Amino acid sequence: MADEQVEQILVLVAERRGIDFRDYRRETLQRRARSRARAAGCRDLAAYRRMLDEDRDELDRLVETLVVPVTGFFRDAWAFRELADRVLPHLAARHPLLRAWVTGAASGEEAYTLAMLLAEASARQAGGGFEVIASDIDRPSLEIARAGVYPRQSVEGVPADLRVRYLRTDGSHVRVADWAHRRMRLAAMGTSMNRVSRTSPGASSNASHFSAVGTGGSGIHSHSPVRSCVWKRR
Repeated sequence: MADEQVEQILVLVAERRGIDFRDYRRETLQRRARSRARAAGCRDLAAYRRMLDEDRDELDRLVETLVVPVTGFFRDAWAFRELADRVLPHLAARHPLLRAWVTGAASGEEAYTLAMLLAEASARQAGGGFEVIASDIDRPSLEIARAGVYPRQSVEGVPADLRVRYLRTDGSHVRVADWAHRRMRLAAMGTSMNRVSRTSPGASSNASHFSAVGTGGSGIHSHSPVRSCVWKRR
C-alpha cells in the first residue's frame, strides 16, 4: 500500500512539476516522502497525497526534499582518471568540438571538473574546444554553479597543474577562470535523461548528440540501469 501511495505521489510530481523521480531507489523515495508527510502533519502517505493535490507550496517542499545535491571537485577520482586517460583521448581524436552534458550537476563542482578534462583533451588534439551543459532541478544549487566561486578547501583534490590553469584565488575562495566559465551552460530541468531543458541555448534534447553524458549526483540514488549510464563513449 505504501509503495502504491509513493507511486501516486511521484506521478503527481511528474505531472505538476515535470520532474520524474521514478528511477530513484524506491526505499529512498518512500523514506523521504514519509519524512515530509510527518513534517506536514499528515498521519500517512494517503493523507499526504490528498494534501499535495491542494497545496502547491508543499509540493515544492517535497521536491526539495527528494533532491540530493551531492557533488565535489574530482569526486570519485578513479572515474575521472579513467575518463581522462582512456575515454577523452578517443573522443577528442574523433570530435573537433567536445560537448558534454552533466545531469544532476548540483552546485557544479563535477561539471567544472569535467570541463577541465575536456579542455585538456581538446588542447592535446588541437581541437575546436569544448562545451559543457550542466543541469539540475535544484535552482539554488545551480546559482552557485553559475557564479563559479567555491571555498578554497573544496579544490584540494584538484591536481596542482589544473588548479593553476583553471582556478583563480579570490581571498578565502577560488573562482573558475573566466574563459572556462564561459564554456559552461546551465539549465534547470527534471532528472530525466531523455531531455535537456529547451531554455538552454543550443542544447539538444537527444543525449546522443553529446560526446559524453554524466549523471553527476543524480545517479547516487537511482536504480542500476540509470547508474550504468554514467559516461557514454561514441
